[in-house]
Amino acid sequence: MHEHYTSLLFIAVVSTASGQDVIHSVDYGTWAQPDTWDCNCVPSNLDSVYIDHHVSHYGPLVKLAGSLQVGPSGELYNHAFTRLGCMVINHGLMHLEGLQVDAGTAPFENHHGGIYCYKATVDRADFYINGDFGTTDTMFIRTNVLIGPEGHMDATVLSGNGWIENFGSCMVYSLDEESPRISNYGYMDIFNFDINHIRNIYNQGTLSMIYASVDSLENNGSITLSDLSVQDSYTGNGHMIVYRDLEIAAAATMTVSAPGYVEIPDGNLTINGVLDGDGCIAVMDTTENNGVIEGTLQICDLTPTGGTGPGLDINTGTISASVAFCSENSCTASVHGIAGSANITISPNPADGHIMVSGMRNSVRRIELFDMQGRQRATGPLTNHTHSVIPVADLPNGTYVVMVTTDAGVSVIRAVVAH
Repeated sequence: MHEHYTSLLFIAVVSTASGQDVIHSVDYGTWAQPDTWDCNCVPSNLDSVYIDHHVSHYGPLVKLAGSLQVGPSGELYNHAFTRLGCMVINHGLMHLEGLQVDAGTAPFENHHGGIYCYKATVDRADFYINGDFGTTDTMFIRTNVLIGPEGHMDATVLSGNGWIENFGSCMVYSLDEESPRISNYGYMDIFNFDINHIRNIYNQGTLSMIYASVDSLENNGSITLSDLSVQDSYTGNGHMIVYRDLEIAAAATMTVSAPGYVEIPDGNLTINGVLDGDGCIAVMDTTENNGVIEGTLQICDLTPTGGTGPGLDINTGTISASVAFCSENSCTASVHGIAGSANITISPNPADGHIMVSGMRNSVRRIELFDMQGRQRATGPLTNHTHSVIPVADLPNGTYVVMVTTDAGVSVIRAVVAH
Protein backbone atom coordinates (compact mmCIF):
# COMPACT_ATOMS: atom_id res chain seq x y z
CA MET A 1 0.00 0.00 0.00
CA HIS A 2 2.77 2.47 0.92
CA GLU A 3 4.87 1.56 -2.13
CA HIS A 4 1.87 2.11 -4.34
CA TYR A 5 1.29 5.54 -2.80
CA THR A 6 4.94 6.58 -3.15
CA SER A 7 5.05 5.64 -6.80
CA LEU A 8 2.11 7.91 -7.53
CA LEU A 9 3.74 10.86 -5.83
CA PHE A 10 6.63 10.97 -8.27
CA ILE A 11 4.95 10.37 -11.60
CA ALA A 12 6.53 12.79 -14.05
CA VAL A 13 4.22 15.21 -15.82
CA VAL A 14 4.64 14.22 -19.45
CA SER A 15 3.73 16.54 -22.27
CA THR A 16 1.51 14.17 -24.21
CA ALA A 17 -0.19 10.84 -23.89
CA SER A 18 1.27 9.40 -27.08
CA GLY A 19 4.03 11.72 -28.28
CA GLN A 20 1.91 13.95 -30.56
CA ASP A 21 2.19 17.73 -30.59
CA VAL A 22 0.48 19.62 -27.81
CA ILE A 23 -1.98 22.40 -28.50
CA HIS A 24 -1.41 25.32 -26.09
CA SER A 25 -3.72 28.13 -25.14
CA VAL A 26 -2.35 31.54 -26.08
CA ASP A 27 -5.08 33.85 -24.78
CA TYR A 28 -8.20 34.03 -22.70
CA GLY A 29 -11.26 32.84 -24.58
CA THR A 30 -13.61 29.97 -25.26
CA TRP A 31 -12.70 26.44 -26.27
CA ALA A 32 -14.55 26.86 -29.58
CA GLN A 33 -12.59 29.97 -30.63
CA PRO A 34 -9.61 29.09 -32.88
CA ASP A 35 -7.65 32.17 -31.73
CA THR A 36 -7.63 30.77 -28.15
CA TRP A 37 -5.07 28.19 -29.32
CA ASP A 38 -1.63 28.33 -30.89
CA CYS A 39 -2.80 26.10 -33.75
CA ASN A 40 -5.54 28.62 -34.66
CA CYS A 41 -7.92 25.66 -34.60
CA VAL A 42 -10.42 24.03 -32.26
CA PRO A 43 -8.90 21.04 -30.40
CA SER A 44 -10.55 17.72 -31.15
CA ASN A 45 -11.13 14.67 -28.99
CA LEU A 46 -7.83 13.18 -30.21
CA ASP A 47 -5.62 16.19 -29.46
CA SER A 48 -3.40 16.79 -26.46
CA VAL A 49 -4.25 20.14 -24.89
CA TYR A 50 -2.38 22.40 -22.46
CA ILE A 51 -4.32 25.26 -20.87
CA ASP A 52 -2.43 28.13 -19.25
CA HIS A 53 -5.12 30.81 -19.58
CA HIS A 54 -8.78 31.20 -18.66
CA VAL A 55 -10.70 28.98 -21.10
CA SER A 56 -14.47 28.55 -21.01
CA HIS A 57 -16.44 25.73 -22.57
CA TYR A 58 -20.20 25.84 -23.18
CA GLY A 59 -22.02 22.55 -23.62
CA PRO A 60 -20.90 18.96 -23.01
CA LEU A 61 -17.15 18.38 -23.13
CA VAL A 62 -16.13 14.82 -24.04
CA LYS A 63 -12.45 14.03 -24.24
CA LEU A 64 -11.59 10.33 -24.39
CA ALA A 65 -8.21 10.46 -26.12
CA GLY A 66 -5.09 12.58 -26.20
CA SER A 67 -4.49 14.43 -22.95
CA LEU A 68 -5.71 17.43 -20.97
CA GLN A 69 -3.30 19.47 -18.87
CA VAL A 70 -4.07 22.65 -16.95
CA GLY A 71 -1.01 24.69 -16.00
CA PRO A 72 -0.51 26.74 -12.82
CA SER A 73 -2.01 29.82 -14.51
CA GLY A 74 -4.67 27.88 -16.34
CA GLU A 75 -8.41 27.79 -15.68
CA LEU A 76 -11.01 25.61 -17.36
CA TYR A 77 -14.67 26.48 -16.84
CA ASN A 78 -17.34 24.21 -18.26
CA HIS A 79 -20.94 25.01 -17.47
CA ALA A 80 -22.16 21.59 -18.61
CA PHE A 81 -21.26 17.91 -18.26
CA THR A 82 -17.61 16.90 -18.71
CA ARG A 83 -16.52 13.35 -19.56
CA LEU A 84 -12.80 12.59 -19.43
CA GLY A 85 -11.25 9.29 -20.51
CA CYS A 86 -7.83 10.70 -21.35
CA MET A 87 -4.81 11.53 -19.24
CA VAL A 88 -5.53 14.55 -17.02
CA ILE A 89 -2.89 16.56 -15.12
CA ASN A 90 -4.10 19.64 -13.26
CA HIS A 91 -1.95 22.33 -11.66
CA GLY A 92 -4.50 25.10 -12.10
CA LEU A 93 -8.24 25.47 -11.67
CA MET A 94 -11.13 23.46 -13.10
CA HIS A 95 -14.76 24.42 -12.50
CA LEU A 96 -17.08 21.77 -13.94
CA GLU A 97 -20.83 21.35 -13.69
CA GLY A 98 -20.55 17.56 -13.68
CA LEU A 99 -17.56 15.25 -14.04
CA GLN A 100 -17.35 11.66 -15.29
CA VAL A 101 -13.88 10.09 -15.16
CA ASP A 102 -13.93 6.95 -17.29
CA ALA A 103 -12.12 3.73 -16.47
CA GLY A 104 -8.63 3.29 -17.84
CA THR A 105 -4.95 3.32 -16.98
CA ALA A 106 -4.12 6.89 -17.99
CA PRO A 107 -3.23 9.08 -14.98
CA PHE A 108 -5.72 11.51 -13.47
CA GLU A 109 -3.74 13.72 -11.12
CA ASN A 110 -4.50 16.99 -9.36
CA HIS A 111 -1.23 18.59 -8.17
CA HIS A 112 -1.66 21.72 -6.02
CA GLY A 113 -4.56 22.80 -8.20
CA GLY A 114 -8.29 22.90 -7.60
CA ILE A 115 -11.11 20.89 -9.17
CA TYR A 116 -14.64 21.88 -8.17
CA CYS A 117 -17.83 20.40 -9.55
CA TYR A 118 -21.47 19.77 -8.76
CA LYS A 119 -21.29 15.98 -9.10
CA ALA A 120 -18.44 13.61 -9.85
CA THR A 121 -18.23 9.92 -10.78
CA VAL A 122 -14.83 8.22 -10.61
CA ASP A 123 -14.26 4.97 -12.51
CA ARG A 124 -10.53 5.57 -13.03
CA ALA A 125 -8.09 3.52 -10.96
CA ASP A 126 -5.59 5.55 -8.91
CA PHE A 127 -7.47 8.85 -9.09
CA TYR A 128 -4.89 11.06 -7.36
CA ILE A 129 -5.61 14.27 -5.43
CA ASN A 130 -2.71 16.34 -4.11
CA GLY A 131 -4.54 19.64 -4.33
CA ASP A 132 -8.19 20.60 -3.70
CA PHE A 133 -11.12 18.57 -4.98
CA GLY A 134 -14.70 19.36 -4.04
CA THR A 135 -18.26 18.46 -4.97
CA THR A 136 -21.35 20.36 -3.86
CA ASP A 137 -23.49 17.25 -4.36
CA THR A 138 -22.61 13.55 -4.68
CA MET A 139 -19.23 12.00 -5.37
CA PHE A 140 -19.51 8.41 -6.65
CA ILE A 141 -16.33 6.36 -6.19
CA ARG A 142 -16.28 3.01 -7.98
CA THR A 143 -12.50 2.42 -7.92
CA ASN A 144 -9.87 3.92 -5.61
CA VAL A 145 -9.16 7.55 -4.78
CA LEU A 146 -5.78 8.47 -3.30
CA ILE A 147 -5.49 11.78 -1.41
CA GLY A 148 -1.85 12.84 -1.10
CA PRO A 149 -0.25 14.59 1.89
CA GLU A 150 -1.04 18.05 0.47
CA GLY A 151 -4.45 17.03 -0.85
CA HIS A 152 -7.90 17.93 0.41
CA MET A 153 -11.21 16.42 -0.68
CA ASP A 154 -14.56 17.92 0.26
CA ALA A 155 -17.74 15.99 -0.65
CA THR A 156 -21.30 16.82 0.34
CA VAL A 157 -22.41 13.21 -0.24
CA LEU A 158 -20.08 10.24 -0.63
CA SER A 159 -21.28 7.09 -2.42
CA GLY A 160 -20.00 4.02 -4.27
CA ASN A 161 -18.34 0.70 -3.57
CA GLY A 162 -14.76 1.88 -4.09
CA TRP A 163 -11.99 2.84 -1.70
CA ILE A 164 -10.58 6.11 -0.30
CA GLU A 165 -6.97 6.18 0.88
CA ASN A 166 -6.33 9.50 2.64
CA PHE A 167 -2.89 10.87 3.54
CA GLY A 168 -4.05 14.49 3.58
CA SER A 169 -7.41 15.82 4.72
CA CYS A 170 -10.94 14.84 3.79
CA MET A 171 -14.30 16.25 4.79
CA VAL A 172 -17.58 14.44 4.06
CA TYR A 173 -20.98 15.76 5.09
CA SER A 174 -23.09 12.69 4.40
CA LEU A 175 -22.65 9.04 3.47
CA ASP A 176 -24.95 7.23 1.06
CA GLU A 177 -26.35 3.78 1.85
CA GLU A 178 -23.47 2.35 -0.19
CA SER A 179 -20.25 4.04 0.86
CA PRO A 180 -16.59 3.38 -0.01
CA ARG A 181 -14.07 1.62 2.22
CA ILE A 182 -11.87 4.12 4.07
CA SER A 183 -8.16 4.02 4.93
CA ASN A 184 -7.19 7.16 6.82
CA TYR A 185 -3.61 8.17 7.57
CA GLY A 186 -4.29 11.92 7.75
CA TYR A 187 -7.28 13.93 8.96
CA MET A 188 -10.84 12.98 8.08
CA ASP A 189 -14.17 14.42 9.24
CA ILE A 190 -17.51 12.75 8.47
CA PHE A 191 -20.39 15.01 9.52
CA ASN A 192 -23.19 12.49 9.08
CA PHE A 193 -26.19 13.40 11.22
CA ASP A 194 -27.94 10.08 10.60
CA ILE A 195 -26.50 6.70 11.51
CA ASN A 196 -24.71 5.58 8.35
CA HIS A 197 -23.49 2.09 7.60
CA ILE A 198 -19.80 1.91 6.66
CA ARG A 199 -18.29 -1.32 5.39
CA ASN A 200 -14.69 -0.97 6.43
CA ILE A 201 -12.51 1.65 8.12
CA TYR A 202 -8.77 1.50 8.75
CA ASN A 203 -7.56 4.48 10.77
CA GLN A 204 -3.99 5.42 11.53
CA GLY A 205 -4.61 9.15 11.61
CA THR A 206 -7.26 11.40 13.13
CA LEU A 207 -10.88 10.57 12.32
CA SER A 208 -14.05 12.22 13.60
CA MET A 209 -17.64 11.18 12.89
CA ILE A 210 -21.08 11.92 14.29
CA TYR A 211 -22.92 8.60 14.06
CA ALA A 212 -21.68 5.35 12.56
CA SER A 213 -22.57 1.69 12.17
CA VAL A 214 -19.39 -0.07 11.05
CA ASP A 215 -18.81 -3.63 9.85
CA SER A 216 -15.05 -3.62 10.43
CA LEU A 217 -13.02 -0.93 12.17
CA GLU A 218 -9.27 -1.08 12.85
CA ASN A 219 -8.04 1.89 14.85
CA ASN A 220 -4.38 2.58 15.51
CA GLY A 221 -4.84 6.34 15.61
CA SER A 222 -7.42 8.68 17.13
CA ILE A 223 -11.20 8.55 16.63
CA THR A 224 -13.91 10.77 18.07
CA LEU A 225 -17.61 10.27 17.40
CA SER A 226 -21.01 10.58 19.02
CA ASP A 227 -22.52 7.08 18.66
CA LEU A 228 -21.00 3.84 17.39
CA SER A 229 -22.42 0.41 16.60
CA VAL A 230 -19.84 -2.31 15.82
CA GLN A 231 -21.45 -4.93 13.59
CA ASP A 232 -18.52 -7.29 12.93
CA SER A 233 -15.17 -6.32 14.44
CA TYR A 234 -13.14 -3.61 16.13
CA THR A 235 -9.37 -4.01 16.61
CA GLY A 236 -6.39 -1.79 17.29
CA ASN A 237 -4.32 -0.01 19.91
CA GLY A 238 -5.48 3.52 19.21
CA HIS A 239 -7.70 5.70 21.34
CA MET A 240 -11.37 6.35 20.72
CA ILE A 241 -13.88 8.67 22.38
CA VAL A 242 -17.56 7.84 21.92
CA TYR A 243 -19.39 10.75 23.45
CA ARG A 244 -22.67 8.93 23.87
CA ASP A 245 -23.46 5.26 23.21
CA LEU A 246 -21.28 2.34 22.10
CA GLU A 247 -22.96 -0.93 21.15
CA ILE A 248 -21.26 -4.22 20.26
CA ALA A 249 -23.67 -6.29 18.15
CA ALA A 250 -24.35 -9.94 18.93
CA ALA A 251 -22.18 -11.18 16.04
CA ALA A 252 -19.36 -8.73 16.69
CA THR A 253 -16.01 -8.90 18.51
CA MET A 254 -14.37 -5.77 19.85
CA THR A 255 -10.69 -6.08 20.82
CA VAL A 256 -9.11 -3.12 22.60
CA SER A 257 -5.32 -3.58 22.68
CA ALA A 258 -2.95 -1.73 25.01
CA PRO A 259 -2.01 1.06 25.11
CA GLY A 260 -5.33 1.77 23.41
CA TYR A 261 -8.39 2.91 25.29
CA VAL A 262 -12.04 3.72 24.71
CA GLU A 263 -13.74 6.49 26.67
CA ILE A 264 -17.51 7.06 26.81
CA PRO A 265 -17.81 10.38 28.67
CA ASP A 266 -21.59 10.81 28.59
CA GLY A 267 -23.19 7.57 27.43
CA ASN A 268 -23.65 3.82 27.73
CA LEU A 269 -21.72 0.68 26.86
CA THR A 270 -23.84 -2.25 25.67
CA ILE A 271 -22.12 -5.58 24.95
CA ASN A 272 -24.19 -8.13 23.02
CA GLY A 273 -21.19 -9.86 21.43
CA VAL A 274 -17.59 -10.26 22.61
CA LEU A 275 -15.39 -7.63 24.25
CA ASP A 276 -11.75 -8.56 24.84
CA GLY A 277 -8.15 -7.32 24.77
CA ASP A 278 -5.70 -5.82 27.24
CA GLY A 279 -6.58 -2.14 26.90
CA CYS A 280 -8.86 0.07 28.94
CA ILE A 281 -12.49 1.26 28.73
CA ALA A 282 -14.04 4.06 30.81
CA VAL A 283 -17.82 4.57 30.86
CA MET A 284 -19.71 7.44 32.47
CA ASP A 285 -23.24 5.99 32.40
CA THR A 286 -24.66 2.46 32.16
CA THR A 287 -22.50 -0.62 31.53
CA GLU A 288 -24.49 -3.63 30.29
CA ASN A 289 -23.13 -7.04 29.29
CA ASN A 290 -25.33 -9.56 27.51
CA GLY A 291 -22.41 -11.31 25.82
CA VAL A 292 -18.82 -12.19 26.76
CA ILE A 293 -16.06 -10.08 28.33
CA GLU A 294 -12.62 -11.68 28.35
CA GLY A 295 -8.91 -10.96 28.20
CA THR A 296 -7.13 -8.67 30.64
CA LEU A 297 -9.22 -5.57 30.01
CA GLN A 298 -9.62 -2.83 32.57
CA ILE A 299 -13.19 -1.53 32.64
CA CYS A 300 -13.91 1.64 34.61
CA ASP A 301 -17.59 2.30 35.40
CA LEU A 302 -17.46 5.89 36.63
CA THR A 303 -21.04 5.85 37.97
CA PRO A 304 -21.63 2.37 39.39
CA THR A 305 -25.27 1.65 40.19
CA GLY A 306 -26.16 2.43 43.77
CA GLY A 307 -22.54 3.21 44.59
CA THR A 308 -21.73 -0.49 44.88
CA GLY A 309 -18.18 -0.06 43.66
CA PRO A 310 -16.32 -1.58 40.68
CA GLY A 311 -18.20 -3.83 38.30
CA LEU A 312 -21.01 -3.58 35.75
CA ASP A 313 -24.47 -2.09 36.16
CA ILE A 314 -26.17 -4.97 34.31
CA ASN A 315 -24.70 -8.41 33.56
CA THR A 316 -26.57 -11.30 31.98
CA GLY A 317 -23.52 -12.66 30.15
CA THR A 318 -20.09 -14.10 30.94
CA ILE A 319 -17.11 -12.26 32.41
CA SER A 320 -13.62 -13.77 32.58
CA ALA A 321 -11.87 -13.66 35.95
CA SER A 322 -8.90 -11.93 34.29
CA VAL A 323 -10.95 -8.76 33.63
CA ALA A 324 -10.29 -5.93 36.08
CA PHE A 325 -12.79 -3.28 37.16
CA CYS A 326 -12.41 0.19 38.63
CA SER A 327 -14.61 3.16 39.51
CA GLU A 328 -12.08 5.88 38.60
CA ASN A 329 -10.92 6.70 35.09
CA SER A 330 -7.44 5.25 35.01
CA CYS A 331 -7.65 4.82 31.23
CA THR A 332 -6.75 8.39 30.27
CA ALA A 333 -4.23 8.56 33.10
CA SER A 334 -2.32 5.61 31.68
CA VAL A 335 -2.52 6.96 28.14
CA HIS A 336 -1.32 10.37 29.27
CA GLY A 337 1.69 8.72 30.88
CA ILE A 338 2.57 6.90 27.67
CA ALA A 339 2.04 10.01 25.60
CA GLY A 340 4.16 12.16 27.88
CA SER A 341 1.16 14.45 28.46
CA ALA A 342 0.35 13.72 32.07
CA ASN A 343 1.07 17.33 33.11
CA ILE A 344 -1.64 18.85 30.92
CA THR A 345 -4.25 20.59 33.09
CA ILE A 346 -7.17 22.96 32.61
CA SER A 347 -8.34 25.82 34.80
CA PRO A 348 -10.69 27.09 36.01
CA ASN A 349 -13.05 24.14 36.02
CA PRO A 350 -15.96 24.99 36.05
CA ALA A 351 -15.20 27.90 33.72
CA ASP A 352 -17.10 31.07 32.91
CA GLY A 353 -15.25 33.12 30.30
CA HIS A 354 -12.26 31.00 29.31
CA ILE A 355 -10.42 27.73 29.89
CA MET A 356 -6.65 27.84 30.34
CA VAL A 357 -4.87 24.72 29.05
CA SER A 358 -1.43 24.37 30.64
CA GLY A 359 1.48 21.95 30.99
CA MET A 360 2.03 21.00 27.35
CA ARG A 361 5.53 19.59 26.85
CA ASN A 362 5.30 18.16 23.33
CA SER A 363 4.70 19.82 19.98
CA VAL A 364 0.98 20.65 19.93
CA ARG A 365 -1.02 20.04 16.77
CA ARG A 366 -4.56 20.93 17.88
CA ILE A 367 -6.46 22.13 20.95
CA GLU A 368 -10.21 21.57 20.62
CA LEU A 369 -13.34 21.80 22.75
CA PHE A 370 -16.20 19.39 21.97
CA ASP A 371 -19.73 19.23 23.34
CA MET A 372 -21.41 15.98 24.32
CA GLN A 373 -22.85 15.56 20.81
CA GLY A 374 -19.33 15.36 19.40
CA ARG A 375 -19.44 18.82 17.80
CA GLN A 376 -16.39 21.05 17.90
CA ARG A 377 -17.42 24.25 19.69
CA ALA A 378 -14.12 26.09 20.14
CA THR A 379 -10.37 25.86 19.58
CA GLY A 380 -7.32 27.16 21.39
CA PRO A 381 -4.56 29.12 19.60
CA LEU A 382 -1.16 27.46 19.20
CA THR A 383 0.88 30.63 19.74
CA ASN A 384 2.47 29.36 22.96
CA HIS A 385 4.23 26.03 23.46
CA THR A 386 3.15 25.54 27.08
CA HIS A 387 -0.36 26.96 27.41
CA SER A 388 -3.40 28.12 25.46
CA VAL A 389 -6.72 29.83 26.18
CA ILE A 390 -10.06 28.52 24.90
CA PRO A 391 -12.89 31.12 24.90
CA VAL A 392 -16.16 29.77 26.36
CA ALA A 393 -18.07 32.95 27.26
CA ASP A 394 -20.57 32.44 24.43
CA LEU A 395 -21.14 28.73 25.05
CA PRO A 396 -24.17 27.42 26.98
CA ASN A 397 -23.75 25.85 30.39
CA GLY A 398 -22.92 22.17 30.31
CA THR A 399 -20.25 19.48 30.12
CA TYR A 400 -17.58 19.59 27.43
CA VAL A 401 -14.39 17.72 26.50
CA VAL A 402 -11.00 19.38 25.94
CA MET A 403 -8.86 17.39 23.49
CA VAL A 404 -5.16 18.25 23.14
CA THR A 405 -3.40 16.51 20.25
CA THR A 406 0.41 16.50 20.37
CA ASP A 407 3.12 14.64 18.48
CA ALA A 408 3.22 12.18 21.38
CA GLY A 409 -0.50 11.44 21.67
CA VAL A 410 -3.86 12.82 22.72
CA SER A 411 -5.01 14.07 26.14
CA VAL A 412 -8.71 14.26 26.93
CA ILE A 413 -9.98 16.26 29.90
CA ARG A 414 -13.59 16.83 30.96
CA ALA A 415 -14.57 20.49 31.40
CA VAL A 416 -17.67 22.22 32.74
CA VAL A 417 -18.95 25.61 31.59
CA ALA A 418 -21.08 27.44 34.19
CA HIS A 419 -21.98 31.13 33.83
